[in-house]
Amino acid sequence: MTVFLAILLGVLLGLLSGGGSMIAVPVFRYGMDKGPEVAFPGALIVVGIASLVGTILYAREKRVRWAEGSLFAVVSMLGAFGGGFLSGMLPGGHMIIFAIFLVLTGWKLITTRTKDLKPLEGEGVDQRRLVITA
Repeated sequence: MTVFLAILLGVLLGLLSGGGSMIAVPVFRYGMDKGPEVAFPGALIVVGIASLVGTILYAREKRVRWAEGSLFAVVSMLGAFGGGFLSGMLPGGHMIIFAIFLVLTGWKLITTRTKDLKPLEGEGVDQRRLVITA
């Protein structure tokens, strides 16, 4: 079952090209019956490796914005430390917060029209490439 879920997770990451943690955490938590203390770090490992591979492939094509990505990473890490501190104050609240976030994100995805989402100037998206990099 674990191998099947790992393959399914990889296929979904490849198809969707993002949102890996939103897919991986429920797979670890409910599909493999792991607790949050395993599900969240496990998802980080899976998504981190997939992101590293994608970054390498895009960097070869000179399509990585290093300054923006680095700033986002540093600020996100600060937020992660703050969130980790707050999570210690909410015993058992991890999955509820995560579920609320999933619902809000899903609602935004459903209500945003794709024609309103335009790539930045000069940055077309090759869908075949998305499957390879994710």
